[in-house]
Amino acid sequence: YTQTNNNSVTLQFEQRFLLTRQAFKGTLKVENAQMTNLQDIYVEAKVTNMEGKNVTELFALEYKGLGAWGKANDNGTNAGNGTWILGGNETGEANVLYVPSKEAAPSVPTDYLFGGTLTYRDVNTGNMVTVELMQTKLTVNPSPDIHLTYFLQRDFISDDPLTEEVEPWQPAQF
Repeated sequence: YTQTNNNSVTLQFEQRFLLTRQAFKGTLKVENAQMTNLQDIYVEAKVTNMEGKNVTELFALEYKGLGAWGKANDNGTNAGNGTWILGGNETGEANVLYVPSKEAAPSVPTDYLFGGTLTYRDVNTGNMVTVELMQTKLTVNPSPDIHLTYFLQRDFISDDPLTEEVEPWQPAQF
């Protein structure tokens, strides 16, 4: 609170908060030991709860590398249709960043199983092959949550500038 010579009041406050978020990064290395290209490579991440129900929608997913919607690394080429090609005798890497929403662990730490599938075209048969990725159990902790409620007094009692008499002011509530 400050009072200037012009009888004005200035209320100024500053707040700083730091809210942290957790994220999990999954990495899958694909080694193509064949002389021919692996084609139509597609990685799909999946998160399940401990009862086996698919709850992937509780997480924001960001794919990078040999995964759909991602960016090719040095050894992966985007095939233009959401899949990837990995050359013969090359190694590629797929990364998935999992960012849990507040609903993933609203009030207590919650365990989830992180896994998914790797799909590619077998160049010898032309058939699509899908491999289940081994699941890993991780614990999601509740995110910080803060609720602030402010009350600022509506009416202020102070000197009336339209009178010669100087009326006393009263402190306002905040």
